[in-house]
Amino acid sequence: MAVATCLSQIHSKMTHKELVIAAHRWLVSETKCGIAFREYKSSRFSTELPDVIGFDGDGLSYVIECKASRADFLADANKLFRQNPETGMGAQRYYCCHESLLKVKDMPRLWGLLHVNDDGRAYLAHDPYEPDNGFVTRHERSLRGEYKVMYSALRRLGSRGLLEEVYEKPSAAKIVAGRAAHRARDGEIWNLKGRPNQQVAIQSVEEYFLVVKSLKTKITDKIKTAKFYQQYEKGEP
Repeated sequence: MAVATCLSQIHSKMTHKELVIAAHRWLVSETKCGIAFREYKSSRFSTELPDVIGFDGDGLSYVIECKASRADFLADANKLFRQNPETGMGAQRYYCCHESLLKVKDMPRLWGLLHVNDDGRAYLAHDPYEPDNGFVTRHERSLRGEYKVMYSALRRLGSRGLLEEVYEKPSAAKIVAGRAAHRARDGEIWNLKGRPNQQVAIQSVEEYFLVVKSLKTKITDKIKTAKFYQQYEKGEP
């Protein structure tokens, strides 16, 4: 009992926020997922609040739960939508943690595992969705819960007068730039093209913008993804 209690208290080397950022980055860069949300609360009545949830164009949904401690991982099994998996969200589900915390043998049936290394990069440690005789077994899931997430997100855009933007087809350049955002990593140094003395440190990489800090003025700025990759290139520390 004492050993089990001790193991349940093991914590990882990363914070929950760092894990969520790494998981989100992996989902939009390594899968066909075209849209993903981080810690999005669609309603105060929601019972399931995925750390990361995303959708692709073929109706497939992904859920990633990030765990910074073994105790948190063990507690997750007590949730009603874990005990009744068909009431939860995500056709494909993954746990995400530092590579020192959880192992493949810890995973419930049909749960994948993402490991995050010390550099903050997530990678697939266990994939339960490999085809078996041409078929892939995935979770039955709550479509109603997923619809609520998408409806809530669109409704918030509409209330801010931003819904009209969905009618504007993005240019190929912006699509490429959006995908390229995941080249930049937190803490890296980039500089204006042709001006190596004007450098910025990457503070965070989001889906449509980057937060950077000027090494010269110490001012923090938020730059749209397309604009950033048009103006900046990887520099040296």
